[in-house]
Amino acid sequence: MLSYGFDKLSTYGLLSNMKIKEITDLINYLLAEQYLTLAGGQFPVIKLTGKATPVLRSQEKVYRKVRKRKEAAVADSDLFEQLRALRKEISQREDIPPYVVFHDSTLREMAEVCPTDQVSMLAIKGMGETKFARYGHSFMEVIRKHLQETGGPQPAAPTATTILSTPVPTAAPSATAKTDASDAPDMPVLPAAPIATVDSPVPPAAPSGSSQAASPAKSPAAKRISSHLTSYMMYQEGDTFEEIAQKRGLTLTTVQNHIVRSGMEGYELDWDALIPQEYEELILERVKTLGTKKLRPIKDALPDQVSYLAIRAVIGKYRDEIKKE
Repeated sequence: MLSYGFDKLSTYGLLSNMKIKEITDLINYLLAEQYLTLAGGQFPVIKLTGKATPVLRSQEKVYRKVRKRKEAAVADSDLFEQLRALRKEISQREDIPPYVVFHDSTLREMAEVCPTDQVSMLAIKGMGETKFARYGHSFMEVIRKHLQETGGPQPAAPTATTILSTPVPTAAPSATAKTDASDAPDMPVLPAAPIATVDSPVPPAAPSGSSQAASPAKSPAAKRISSHLTSYMMYQEGDTFEEIAQKRGLTLTTVQNHIVRSGMEGYELDWDALIPQEYEELILERVKTLGTKKLRPIKDALPDQVSYLAIRAVIGKYRDEIKKE
């Protein structure tokens, strides 16, 4: 580097403020847009294409969408611990893991926003209508009490507005299987009917303060968890797809489909972790053009590096937008 005088070039150090992952993503994006190409051989070398020439001559510019990271608000640590204590109480009462009630990130957002009514509580990420019906009022009660004790902003008087107009049906738990029909890559991803955001196959929690809450009778349904939710719980605990597949004796594709299905049902899932950023827009474009009935045509229309998992994740992330097309 120094012997050839590269450190004297005007472009030296231009990417010094970027992380390796960010530089790799940028290179992959330029490859996908055909500004760069990989030369063949055992050790591929990146080369410029003819499309890059006007860019180097400052005749054209390359634009790329970059997600802006939101600065996290500071959550009230005392309120966060109170919400965690309530979650633990509910999880023990219903005999389910705490993160099935709410993930930590959902509780942190509650502690930051302090929702005290139905509308603001439903705006919290991870709080669907079903979970609000089960647990929302209990958590709002803790938040209201905390605000009263600390002198925070008091909630407005409740109005007659009702958001829950129809009951959400409870999904029947699926039997655990070594593999399932979702292994087939051409299986339709988006169902014709709207997806019911059922959170878990457990009965609604008893109202706080009731005698039933003190000593509930645990029904068989309280201990019965669907196979895909079992995989989802393990994933939320930090297990990789490969580890889940090995521990449960499932195929890797089945585990991936379990996680995607959980996200489609409304469970908290970081879709972006499953989607290569440099291909996201291209995948979405192909999905909108070719539809979701068959995944194979979409896969064939994309670079080889794009997996079926990435396609399913894009469909899950943009499912509401895709349905409108």
